[in-house]
Amino acid sequence: MNERAKQEFQTVLRRREDITALTALAQIAQGERDYEAAIVLYRRALKVEPNSVVAANNLAMLLIIQSQSPDEALTLAKAAFKQNPDSPAAICTYGCALAEAGHADEARAVLAKAVRKSPSHSWARYSYGKLLMQAKAFDLAQDQLEGCLILDPDFERKDEVEELLEKIDGERR
Repeated sequence: MNERAKQEFQTVLRRREDITALTALAQIAQGERDYEAAIVLYRRALKVEPNSVVAANNLAMLLIIQSQSPDEALTLAKAAFKQNPDSPAAICTYGCALAEAGHADEARAVLAKAVRKSPSHSWARYSYGKLLMQAKAFDLAQDQLEGCLILDPDFERKDEVEELLEKIDGERR
């Protein structure tokens, strides 16, 4: 199905830059973990429609996942969040972007809300768990980090999460 959908959207793009086609192709690439292609497509989508909440939010999350441009990720996430402050995805991405950009106090508050609104968002749990660990709230951090790996056993930063969980064990001894 993805191959046929890709062909259809690429046909549209041969005629014109189209926000729907660009965003759909980016989402397909993201789902296939082809993050570099998705980043390029979301950037193109934002050139067509600079106020696209989906493109801005998803590009911000990919920049976070790829450990690229934390300031740009925060700018994009903040814009998406301001346009759609009740969206669980926008809240999660904004909280993660705050954490990656080093705004721990604000990130902790936003991520607490994000985890309540969207408990299945593995990146929110990861970011929140790291912040809780920094605050020495080890039991809460462990819950978030373990939840992250339960939700996504192939989480992009699985090795780091496992190291953090080992540090928590060490802190308890």
